[in-house]
Amino acid sequence: MPAGAALACAIVGPASAATATAPMAVTATVQSACIVAATPLAFGSYDPTSGAPKDGTSVITVTCTSGTSFTVGLNAGGTSGAGLLSFAAAVKAYGRIPAHRYVRAGAYTDTATVTVTY
Repeated sequence: MPAGAALACAIVGPASAATATAPMAVTATVQSACIVAATPLAFGSYDPTSGAPKDGTSVITVTCTSGTSFTVGLNAGGTSGAGLLSFAAAVKAYGRIPAHRYVRAGAYTDTATVTVTY
């Protein structure tokens, strides 16, 4: 430290500080909001000759702000045509391929839409 600065500090007497306080209002508005996530509804291998439906499960998770009411809807997917492997699904994310669905062999994929209304 330079000598001049040290001398200046030594000459200054005790500092007296004053304080003042005031209340400050803090506000926030939380909007109703939800997020939704879903695991794949995977049926695995399906044998149309088995005479039994094929069940599959998924987990739909909805997280909303506290007190937000919501409903969950699920459509049947966006694929259409003669080769459609139809399935029924419930909100519990349970799906079923009906028995005796004689469609072309191969992998079938589709995307169903989960809609949360709040």
